Amino acid sequence: MLHDEPTGRKQAAMMATARYAALYLQERGQLVDVYRAVRDRGFDELAGPAPDHAVALVEAALGQPIEAIDAAFVAWFRGTPRGVAAPRTEGGVLVLAQRQLVPGPWTALR
Repeated sequence: MLHDEPTGRKQAAMMATARYAALYLQERGQLVDVYRAVRDRGFDELAGPAPDHAVALVEAALGQPIEAIDAAFVAWFRGTPRGVAAPRTEGGVLVLAQRQLVPGPWTALR
């Protein structure tokens, strides 16, 4: 099955991370701000590589550098929301779906 292959696991981990990033923003009342930034100043005004542009939009919407946003997201994610077991970490790196999420702009897969 696709989810058993490395590419499928990586995609599943990325989708799960995106879901939790959206939940994180929603719980802080910031999801609408980020959505509107992308919708209103999105990729029609692309200046440089798309990932860099997306990071700039998020930074502008939240008024913080991506390093601070990411650190707050990782700290929130490592918490144990709603009685769910805390994520497993190894050497300070979050382990999810047999992949390691490394702190960085919205966490990057290793």
